Amino acid sequence: MKTKLNVILLLIVAVPLGLIAWLGVKTARDEQERVQMRFRELLTGRLADIREGIGRLMAQRERELLKICQFPLADPDTIRGVVASNRLVRQIFVLDAAGKMIHPPLQEGAMTRGESEFIVRTRSLWGGGEAFRRPPDERGGAGELHGWRTWFWGEGINLIFWWRYLSGRVVGAEVDRMTLMSDIIAVLPATEAAGSARMDGRLVLAETGGKVI
Repeated sequence: MKTKLNVILLLIVAVPLGLIAWLGVKTARDEQERVQMRFRELLTGRLADIREGIGRLMAQRERELLKICQFPLADPDTIRGVVASNRLVRQIFVLDAAGKMIHPPLQEGAMTRGESEFIVRTRSLWGGGEAFRRPPDERGGAGELHGWRTWFWGEGINLIFWWRYLSGRVVGAEVDRMTLMSDIIAVLPATEAAGSARMDGRLVLAETGGKVI
């Protein structure tokens, strides 16, 4: 009888304690999940703001490149002058309606060293100019008149912005990768000093291979 009484008393004490411990663990786990979810929401919102800032920068750079591609580029000297005066542009090329290269001039001795290097690093892009055209749309239109073209060379991805005239002539500008990267870094939020109370995470700009820039 005494043994049964002890068991009953033990259950009376142990069961509530067990329930309290279980509720405590569950509450702590739920609170941790809420904190983690809130933290993720804050980081997602922060990244969205950064993405919008970079998007505005890219839209501005696209407008600048569009003006360059639409500028009257009548001869090699004019084109080279535009390249030399614009920090964003590394090289400019011109294709005729058939996709034949007009500039840089492919004749022996007619290209500068920079233009020769441009032809080498963009060799994979040239195939009758198809890379800089868009197929007709469903309504029979001519497709897009401008756009971006990417390719891999050296240590990462490279960019060309192109514009196609209604005549079929295509003008493109190779973007200076380091200049664009510098502009993107400039719009990123400033890094907080180590030990700062606001240091709640770290933003990393990395290239396609994962190397931190």
